[in-house]
Amino acid sequence: MDITTKFSIGDELFAIDKKTAKAVKFKVGRIFVHVPQKGTPKVEYFGEDVLIFEGSYDEDACFATIDELIEQVKSGISI
Repeated sequence: MDITTKFSIGDELFAIDKKTAKAVKFKVGRIFVHVPQKGTPKVEYFGEDVLIFEGSYDEDACFATIDELIEQVKSGISI
């Protein structure tokens, strides 16, 4: 099985902070991939200054540019 992530360590990403509901920019320091026995693998990104399992962002909720994030929010499509 090959697993390819959308982003890499060192990439700067944009997401919506779960606690404040504000846009945040962070540099990827860790990537966590959970592969269940059945189903789709889940990819989470962590900022380089964040402890593991604190402040992670699901891959589908991360964007390479602020414009991509804004378009997602404007579209009203849930992530």
